[in-house]
Formats: sequence, C-alpha cells, structure tokens
Amino acid sequence: MKNVIIIGAGGFARELYSYLKDANYEIIGYIDIQENNFFDLKYLGNEDNFDKKLIQKASFALGVGQINLRKKILVKLSKKSCNFITFIHPQSFVSKEAKIGQGV
Repeated sequence: MKNVIIIGAGGFARELYSYLKDANYEIIGYIDIQENNFFDLKYLGNEDNFDKKLIQKASFALGVGQINLRKKILVKLSKKSCNFITFIHPQSFVSKEAKIGQGV
C-alpha cells in the first residue's frame, strides 16, 4: 500500500480522499493553511511548515482545485523534492490519445 499525504482540505481534497481510499492508498494525513476537521486525518502542517522526514515516507496528492494556487504549491513543494502521485481511479476511462502528467 502506498503512503500518501493530501495537500488541501477543501471540497476537491475531500473528493480526492474518497477516490484514494477506494483505491486502497494509505492516507497518512493532510497539509493545509490551517488545521480543520478533515475526516479522520492527521493535520501535518502547511506547505511551509511540515516535517521534512515525511518527504521520504510518502508521496503527495494535490487536492487543490484552484489552478493558480495548485501550480504555486506544486512548484514550491517540487523544489523541496516532494514526489507527487499521478492518480487515475481504477474505474476511470482514459482515452488512448490522452496525455496524463505528474500530479494529475
């Protein structure tokens, strides 16, 4: 089972949480601007202030829907050597012509 940390705690992150659970990912916590009630997940800090040891223990899933903020966080955490998963739900249909990149 792959360990994952979700970035964000809004509606898109909550949807992503359900998809990852369905696909048997081990979600070890979430990173967001501030702590809030995000299901049963442990709050791990914000993107500037979290335990850097987690980078070696888990991959990251970007649960932020707003595109400009999403890009900003992706760039910032990539510079810290964070690895982002590319997630395709097992029940998804993906066209043969589709190109899916990192962090999708």
